[in-house]
Amino acid sequence: MTTPSQKTPPSTQTEESLKVFFEVINEDDLAVLAQVELQTVRHWRTRRTGPKYFNAGNACLYFKKDVIDWFMTARDRNEMTEFDKKAVV
Repeated sequence: MTTPSQKTPPSTQTEESLKVFFEVINEDDLAVLAQVELQTVRHWRTRRTGPKYFNAGNACLYFKKDVIDWFMTARDRNEMTEFDKKAVV
């Protein structure tokens, strides 16, 4: 018997609950958070200017911690020009 504080093993969970279990987001979620087009997120990835990512099958995933760290330091690196323009408006 499991207690409520124990997490269910990933093998018995849906895709959405796996994202919560592993604390990850996909590229669509990142585009929404950064208020940019999906193509922009893909461009960041190819230029290696976006947050750290990993591939899981066909999905490109980002740990939430890495995304938060990237957001916190992006203005200093001057990499979020599109995001900054929208934030000013």
